[in-house]
Amino acid sequence: MRLDIKYLSASSILLYSKCPYAFYLKNTIQEDVEESKAQLGGSIFHRIIELRLTGHSKEEAVGIATQEFITKPFFAEALKDALEFYLSYEPHLQNLLSEGVIATEKEFILEIDGITIKGYIDIITAKRKMIDLKTSRKNSRPLPDFKHVFQMSVYALTSDADTYHLHYIFPNHTDLIQVKP
Repeated sequence: MRLDIKYLSASSILLYSKCPYAFYLKNTIQEDVEESKAQLGGSIFHRIIELRLTGHSKEEAVGIATQEFITKPFFAEALKDALEFYLSYEPHLQNLLSEGVIATEKEFILEIDGITIKGYIDIITAKRKMIDLKTSRKNSRPLPDFKHVFQMSVYALTSDADTYHLHYIFPNHTDLIQVKP
């Protein structure tokens, strides 16, 4: 069976490097899997941050995100989680607003030998910092996580930034880590 893959992400490249069969299964099983509450909370958080960084007030950003996600399963719980992460990240958000942001959720597309790699860069600041946001309730693994550094390494193939940062947002704190791709 030939896989009909339109593009690869950094995480799919890593999955293939670890286990080609797992990659095959993920790309051939066509199940409708609902987004988990944790994934939805992360998506809502990312959307609120994107809206805040593009000039919306917190209230406006939450209102727009609510309109966009309200029909999703687990919405109420996921919104509560997203707001908890937001409150943890808010002081850093003010620093980003002061520094200046030139792009949010910037589409990344790279074609190499007929293979398209695609993703979205969370934030690029006026000081040429590339930032990827990661939300989690657990701080049990050593940071930075290899798969996140790999993702930033792929994004570093652009000429959009001089420094690369992973922002790990937890309910009660945020870890800001500069990485070298």
